[in-house]
Amino acid sequence: MEYLLIAISFIIHLLTFILIKVLYGKLTKVDQVETSVNQQQKQLEDTLAVYLLEIQEENKALIQTIEKLEKSNNLEKRNNNDDVPVPSPKKNTPLKKEKAPSEAEENRSPIYSPPISNLKEEKVESSREAQIYHLHDLGYSIDEIAKKLNTGKTEVELILKFHQKKE
Repeated sequence: MEYLLIAISFIIHLLTFILIKVLYGKLTKVDQVETSVNQQQKQLEDTLAVYLLEIQEENKALIQTIEKLEKSNNLEKRNNNDDVPVPSPKKNTPLKKEKAPSEAEENRSPIYSPPISNLKEEKVESSREAQIYHLHDLGYSIDEIAKKLNTGKTEVELILKFHQKKE
């Protein structure tokens, strides 16, 4: 009878050790998952921080460009305003009434001359994302795309990753 109780006690101790080992294994897996999530979070934060810095630099450059354009437009307007004489209104002159056009004037065909435009022909540019997708499809590496488009490698990586997630 004592041998039976010792055997049952031995089996219970063995099961307890196995249970402790299984629980310890699960606990270490949870710790590993937690550390990998923390690493991924840190990488994502670093990537976003770099991306934000690049955006800030681009915004500063854009603001400077806009300010330069505004200054040049203001100078052009000033120059144009100086060239055009401003008519001075005459005092005590009665307003003339306009005559209704006669039938002969209405039937006369005016000579048409197209307006002369000083505007440059508009070019359609594809977006930066479209250019990145196109170059990636052609087989360019991320470094080559970044150099070719004069952007950061992380920006190219992010755009390609977002595009892959959408597909």
